[in-house]
Amino acid sequence: MLGGAAQRPSSPVAALPVSSAALVNGGPDSLLQLAGQGILGDQAAVIAGDPTAGSPALWAVTDGQRRQDTAFGLINSNTSYTYTANETNPVDESLGGVGGPPRQLLPVPAAGHQTVAVLSGAASVSASSYGSWLSYQPQYDPVNAFDGNSSTAWAEGNPSTPVGQWIQITFDRPLDLPGSIGVQLLDDNFSRAIANQLQVSTANGQVTTPTVPTNATQQLRVRPGRTRWLRITITGASNVIAGNPGAGIRQVLIPGVRVTR
Repeated sequence: MLGGAAQRPSSPVAALPVSSAALVNGGPDSLLQLAGQGILGDQAAVIAGDPTAGSPALWAVTDGQRRQDTAFGLINSNTSYTYTANETNPVDESLGGVGGPPRQLLPVPAAGHQTVAVLSGAASVSASSYGSWLSYQPQYDPVNAFDGNSSTAWAEGNPSTPVGQWIQITFDRPLDLPGSIGVQLLDDNFSRAIANQLQVSTANGQVTTPTVPTNATQQLRVRPGRTRWLRITITGASNVIAGNPGAGIRQVLIPGVRVTR
């Protein structure tokens, strides 16, 4: 019993009135959270999307049943960060589902009953891979490289080499970029690979800049001019050992751009 003073019938199956039911927008895990907060009493609960015969007594809207990819072969660290309504898996994802929609087992159809992320400050942010090739590490969400917070980061998740891995932002409006932007590399432990050369591509062309292994801000050359997108590709790296943590970027510093998920 989830709580409440009333006693249900001792039979393993009981019919409860629809008029006292709770309708829950979210997934089955939302029921435990609601019960733990004392919101659900001794009443039936129905997941929104399941057919009901009448109006419920309570409608609880939660952030459960998130749109995120699931690596079903893992029992821990097996879900991605929460995707936007149209976001797909990275094109170089080592855990499967490459480039496709998130893999999920849902109790009800997703349309209208799923929590999705919304980006602020950009139309989209994507990457070839992120986190790790062993498990999901949503703390390395590509959006983190543009959030203005140096304590967060994007890291690529290729099992062999960082070279060729990329991160891209599509702006929510055309921007006139200067001839250089700032970048802060991820240099947080001795086993992590670190980029020593980055290529910046925009609608105006591409240019490559050597980098040094430091957390301090460095300047990347950019083809100046108006563009709707910018991609940074790792074209060289040091301290590369297959299977070790991937190279990353803490911040890309573009004037007037700050993105949050």
